[in-house]
Formats: sequence, structure tokens, C-alpha cells
Amino acid sequence: MRDDFPEKDKQTLAKRVGMLCSNPNCSKPTVGPRDDPTKAVSIGVAAHITAASPQGPRCNASLSEAERCSIENGIWLCQNCGKLVDNDDGRYTIELLRSWKKQAEGMALRGVETNSSFLHSSGANLSKEYKLLPIVHAEQPNPGQAHLFCFHLQNQGTATADLIQIKVKTSEVGLPYFSREFWRMGPNHVPYSFETEGSINPGIDKRIFQVGFQQDPDAFVFEFEISARDGFPQQWTAKFSRDESRKFMRKAADRMEERHT
Repeated sequence: MRDDFPEKDKQTLAKRVGMLCSNPNCSKPTVGPRDDPTKAVSIGVAAHITAASPQGPRCNASLSEAERCSIENGIWLCQNCGKLVDNDDGRYTIELLRSWKKQAEGMALRGVETNSSFLHSSGANLSKEYKLLPIVHAEQPNPGQAHLFCFHLQNQGTATADLIQIKVKTSEVGLPYFSREFWRMGPNHVPYSFETEGSINPGIDKRIFQVGFQQDPDAFVFEFEISARDGFPQQWTAKFSRDESRKFMRKAADRMEERHT
């Protein structure tokens, strides 16, 4: 039995993001004109963040039927992204979809609050087309650490980004080491904050910092807020399970061993 959303909630989900796909790497319009001037075409879907049925993707068995079909459990996507997130629920986690939804609704609100034309795209703003993406790698930890992660910021857009500010919140308390030649670090505690007067050109990535953890939890969650000159803050979430971190550790150790043989 599939618990679907009421039609009025589907329409509300769509309107709350300006009828655009909530995936920040897509953001395509989901409605447009048909050949018949009295009709419109829609390629949008009200997707479930946690599964609509007990065997579905991202299933949360503790939810009631009412909770599964509530508007809080919905996200507006284009048909392609709706299929994508359900076919790879290991990559497209509950936390990630919730961050997409929050970001898309925030962008839509800013769009109606300002006098400028509104463009909804990840890492883009109203005058430039830079696209800043945080990249997180699990690495071989240092002595006394159970896990170590390295953070880079990559510009995947077509314009230079400058006056960049970053906030990073982690689910665990770690020991940070940041790239002093490019970034200035704020308070040395969570959420970690960084800013720079430098710039990142298209196709370039810059190392921000490493953070090591003595804890060994089931998972690590990293929440980012990134902004640059003239741009709206963008939210991103990255999550590593303990097993994923250990797998990357082994790969890093193998690469280091190969370099010394």
C-alpha cells in the first residue's frame, strides 16, 4: 500500500519552490505551455523523502501512514530527479533531500522578496554563474585519531567566485587544521567558519581544512553554508557512514604504500 500526498499538498510543494526542481544541481522549470493555448504541461513530481511504502527507498518503519503522506515528508522534483533519488537511496539520503528542500524554499522566498529577476540554481546568483561545491574526502587518520576528513571547495561554474564565506557544522567535535595560505579561520569550534579575500576561478578547487575525530560513531554528518560576492548562501549536507570512512582509509593507506614501493 502506497501512502500518497493529497493533491492540494502536491500543489503547495510545487508552489513553495517556484515550480522548480528542488535538486540544486538541476533546478529546471517543471511546468510550461502545451501546444493547446488553454493547457499546460507538467514534469514535476511530489516525491517522498522517506518511503511511501514499507519496502520503498529510505524507508522509516517508525512513521505512521499520516506521517508518510504529510507535506513535511514531501519534496518537489522533476521526473528525472525523482527517479534518480529513488534508484540510489544510498547516495540520496533523507538528510540530503531535506537540505535540498530547505535550500529550494529559501531561494524561492528570496526571489519573491527582492526586486531582481529570480534564478534558482545551485551556487549561482543573480549576476554571476559560479557554482561552489564542497568536496569531502575520508583519509588515513593521524596517530590518535579514529577518522580524518579533508575538505575542498570547487568552483564548477563559469565565472570567478570571490569574497567567499563558509560555515561547517559537524555531528561530532573534531580537531581542525585549515589551509592558512588562502583561508582565514574564525572561532576554533563548531560551527567552523572560514572566509577569504581571494577568489576561485572556474574549474579550480581550493583546500579548506582537515578535521580529525577521536570518536568512532556510526556516521558523520557535515552541514555547509557557502556564500560569495552578490550570492545567496547555499546549504549542502554530506554524510559518511563508519564503513564508508574506513573503506576510504584503506584506499588512502594503499595509495601511500604504493608510493613507497
